[in-house]
Amino acid sequence: MKMTPYKPADFSRVAEAIAILRQARKLLDDAGAWKAAERVRLALRSAYGARRHVVRRQYRAAAPSSRAA
Repeated sequence: MKMTPYKPADFSRVAEAIAILRQARKLLDDAGAWKAAERVRLALRSAYGARRHVVRRQYRAAAPSSRAA
């Protein structure tokens, strides 16, 4: 499977999404909405995975190609 090309803005977008999800989790915890807060925790785990994926794409874009022509 071919990996999506890395774009410099990808990392900042994922970081912003993580920040927003963290804020939502805190607000939901404060409001006592435990089930909704748990769903946001699950979304945060997914967002952390997306961040790892972006970092991997960044490293692959920076690395010289290992394929011989």
